[in-house]
Amino acid sequence: MYKIKEKPEEFVVEEQIQLELEDSEQYAYFWLRKRGYTTVKALESISRFLKCRLKDIGFAGNKDKQAVTRQAISINDPASRIGAGRFERFNTEDISLEHIGRGKNPISLGELDGNRFEIMIRECDKEPASIAQFINYFDEQRFSQTNVEVGRSIVKGELKKACAAIDAESVRSHLEESPTDFVGAMKTLPLKIRIMHVHAYQSWLWNTAVSQYLQCKYDVLKVPYSLGELCFPKVSVPRMKVQIVGFGTEQGEQEVMRIIRDIMKKEEITERDFVIRQMPELSSEGGMRDMVAEVKEMKIEKKGEKEFLVKFFLPKGCYATMAVKRMMA
Repeated sequence: MYKIKEKPEEFVVEEQIQLELEDSEQYAYFWLRKRGYTTVKALESISRFLKCRLKDIGFAGNKDKQAVTRQAISINDPASRIGAGRFERFNTEDISLEHIGRGKNPISLGELDGNRFEIMIRECDKEPASIAQFINYFDEQRFSQTNVEVGRSIVKGELKKACAAIDAESVRSHLEESPTDFVGAMKTLPLKIRIMHVHAYQSWLWNTAVSQYLQCKYDVLKVPYSLGELCFPKVSVPRMKVQIVGFGTEQGEQEVMRIIRDIMKKEEITERDFVIRQMPELSSEGGMRDMVAEVKEMKIEKKGEKEFLVKFFLPKGCYATMAVKRMMA
């Protein structure tokens, strides 16, 4: 057993990103430092302070809430009204901004190189293992309590069931006025939230397929999580990509595809179900995801009898909490 995220200061994330700076361009770049906020909630505070639209603020990746994080953001500022001193009255203990410069392009999702982590692990029943790789599963942050259930219902066209699983006042209020308008009720949620539900279901399918595949091929360690258990091989495994199921799912390694087909059969879905006809904006093509994540610059420092500080770098899209799961498996 072990504990992490006892305090935000014990889970530190530093985004690594390349920015091209040009003084006279229309986007202002800042380092956003936040504590105890999701990225979106922090950006909402910034947009209110500036009286600008939330969509005018760009960022490369969502960062943990229960953490101290630093990431780059861009603010659309063609009139050059936002300078280095603009946020002196805004900066607080929990959210602050440091001016970087200006550039001609907004920062968009996925444009980061990766993230550097410093994580305190407490109440360890053993010393964390130094690892060079781990299986690139999606972790708990992706799923919440009902995200997979809602996503599954959306994909199957069961919007009444999806609405029943969503704990949102806007959805309930809409259905009180229009009891059968489930599409309208869903659309009271921000688009990013609705897409997140579909992506959570796809992520669960990916985790399930990879875990079953590895259990067939290797001697594994089994680690429980909220949606079942994950299998980590006891040896290093070759790199390969595994399909994220969607309407454009590609063929891949034969044994993995067989497992994916079996899971889809049990779920009673096909690739075409990811074309969401009632809400086309939620349709998802799918893609490919690296099965193995490489860990770089791993350092482990003993801080107490059962306390360790671990430091490492991960490429974008990888979960540090999953790396810790593997270190402590």
